[in-house]
Amino acid sequence: MKSFILLFAAVFALAAKPSDTVRFSKSEVTEIEASFFADIDDGTLSKYTLYDAFLIASEICDTSIFPGYQKKLMDIRAKAIQELGPSRGEDPYVLGKKLLFWMHDNVLKKYQATATVAYTIIDSGEYNCLSASILYGLLATDLGLTVVGVMVPDHAFCMLKDTRGDKDIETTARYGFDPGTKEIEQLKNETRYIYVPKNSYASRDIVSIQQLIAALYGNRISLLQRSTSAYDKDLPKYKKGYYLDPQSKLFSENIIGCYNNLALFAIQKNEFDDALSYIKQGKAFAPANPSFKDLAIQRYDAMAKIAAKTNDYKTAIELLRPARTEYPEESLPRQNTAYYYTTWGRTYFITKDYKKAVVIFEAGFKDVADPVLVKNLRASYYNLAVEAYNKGRFDEAIRYCDAGLSYVPSDAELLKLKQYAKQKR
Repeated sequence: MKSFILLFAAVFALAAKPSDTVRFSKSEVTEIEASFFADIDDGTLSKYTLYDAFLIASEICDTSIFPGYQKKLMDIRAKAIQELGPSRGEDPYVLGKKLLFWMHDNVLKKYQATATVAYTIIDSGEYNCLSASILYGLLATDLGLTVVGVMVPDHAFCMLKDTRGDKDIETTARYGFDPGTKEIEQLKNETRYIYVPKNSYASRDIVSIQQLIAALYGNRISLLQRSTSAYDKDLPKYKKGYYLDPQSKLFSENIIGCYNNLALFAIQKNEFDDALSYIKQGKAFAPANPSFKDLAIQRYDAMAKIAAKTNDYKTAIELLRPARTEYPEESLPRQNTAYYYTTWGRTYFITKDYKKAVVIFEAGFKDVADPVLVKNLRASYYNLAVEAYNKGRFDEAIRYCDAGLSYVPSDAELLKLKQYAKQKR
């Protein structure tokens, strides 16, 4: 059973129902899956069973194959109940051990580390720790036993709950009931003693059988890839796992991680509508997570940069305005708005069209009150005053000096030029 890797550490809150924050598009689920996840949305199953969940989580979810595998799995169940059911009421330890023997004698044929899903057990008898534990848990429950799953790093098994003491069950081994004890097997000509070592685990997570089934989604995701297509494929699986186990950080954190990375990739490719969709879905799932605010600002900023590259500074400024409205506490949208006003105004300043420069700089100062714009306003008004002074329009020069001094009241050059203009008037 492969280990899980978390894509993104996140802040999130559990919703009342998975559908409150997570929805499936039509392309993400089959007809059977859509019906199943609608059924389990309230935390219980009425139309389907956990056996069906085992199949669906194993991607046996097409109408052309689901009924056939459903029948085969129910045949296994019926045979187990028929052959072990009459023993109901007997010692749970004895029945739990009998069930493990029965599974290895009748269903489980070969251990295969990658045989995680239901159809490998049904088709060939191949199994791994997760698939064997799920099947054991389902059958044990139907036989009246109280069994839970146990998840440890890189491994899963079951545990029988009993008032006399809980017993671990290593489902991958025929003699895995209560590992650490000797088993006696009477062969035709000899008696054989079998011993399955008991493992000690520093971390044991006790989970329900439903949560074991949910783990199928996480166990089948390859997290070694880091392309857009990988996140596209992983996200629906995390969503499906979340419906089965909404308390699992594996699913919650990686749903956020997928939305985050998909939005980021979309921004990098200038696919801004797609980025907005992922950001909105991410915010709906984790309203308190700060990454989606950052991504939203990045999206606005990226759109503004594209406009600015064509010298359309007016559009760039307007594209940043929603970011400033939505996130007034963030400095980046305001700083970049000031930058675009400054760059826009400087295009007129360097051609000595100081009047137009003043219009842009003043509009920018009224909008964002940035000190860089004040410096540019001061320079523009000073140059206008010098032009007027040199042409003998001293009253006009004084007005420009006063306009500049309204922004920088103690500016020595403006005060001196104003004094000279007064003397010449």
